[in-house]
Amino acid sequence: MDISWIEDEGEDRTAAQLAALIAGNALNELQDAVSESSKEPWPALSPTVMAPYATRTDDTSLFFWYGTSETTPVIGFTPIALREVARVGSG
Repeated sequence: MDISWIEDEGEDRTAAQLAALIAGNALNELQDAVSESSKEPWPALSPTVMAPYATRTDDTSLFFWYGTSETTPVIGFTPIALREVARVGSG
């Protein structure tokens, strides 16, 4: 996945906003790849409808899932601590 756009100095985004955008792009690309390969909606809400992807952040975490609701996702993922994705220069 190309993420060169995150270095665009013309954009003024917080680390949380960038993390949410990157996660959303990754979910979208994964969904496209699987559904194009299988010729089926993935993940499916119904036999003909793909579940939408969504992200959100709070003060400490990035949340992401497929489905119409975060509380009842079709596929949910463990939240990621923002401090884990916002590290700069750590080795």
